Amino acid sequence: MRDLLKFEFRKLSKNLLFYILGGVLIAMTLLSAVLTRVLLDTMHAFGDDSDAFAEVGGLALSAATYFLQGLSQSQITLILAVFVCLFALRDNNGPIKTIISKGYSREKIFFAKYIVSLSAALIYAVASIGFSYPIALLVFGEMGELPSNIWLLLLGQVLSVAAMQSVYFAVAYSIGKTPLSMLSCIILPTVVALICQLIDGFANTSEITVSQFWLGSLLNSFSYPNTSDSGLIISFSMSGAYIAASIIVGALLSKNKQY
Repeated sequence: MRDLLKFEFRKLSKNLLFYILGGVLIAMTLLSAVLTRVLLDTMHAFGDDSDAFAEVGGLALSAATYFLQGLSQSQITLILAVFVCLFALRDNNGPIKTIISKGYSREKIFFAKYIVSLSAALIYAVASIGFSYPIALLVFGEMGELPSNIWLLLLGQVLSVAAMQSVYFAVAYSIGKTPLSMLSCIILPTVVALICQLIDGFANTSEITVSQFWLGSLLNSFSYPNTSDSGLIISFSMSGAYIAASIIVGALLSKNKQY
């Protein structure tokens, strides 16, 4: 297993796509902040002094609130879908057959790829959060007071990214075809999110909604300092559940995977 991990980490370190997508991630964080600021200034220039747009989740848009929003504004969902699908399926032909011929089980191959892919996702998450701080200062000015539970929220953001990566990896590894896997990871979450919103609309409740339990909502719930304690508990619990379920399902399906 150790040799497999070394092999996969070596591939990651030499993977140009990993660095390109990382650059895109940081660029999108900066671009989103700049566009938001330009739009605000444009509205004020035309005499619109309302605070409706200058609020995020009911809070005044500032460097502090945008710092928390940085990861969710970086297109991390799309970038993870692209990277995980391409990385997970990169060696589905010759190289992986050679690895199997050396006596490594399919489960070990799955876990080695999963661990390295998860490491890449966590690097993306931490890098985006790290760059969001100076970007927020640069674009919106003084940081001001951060919420008292800032570290809990940031931990939740990283955990939600791990949940996304786990689900994407399990889907991609199970399907085995890059185009179909990528479409599934990009389109299906959007479709499910719309269905959840429709259900919430018919249920007409504001306390606990179906959308709160969906994968795509977890990161957003950790991006607002005024998220309720029950909302945070749900998001933490569901993040862990998605990670565990993805690992179990992916490992089981990998046993009979054909290359």
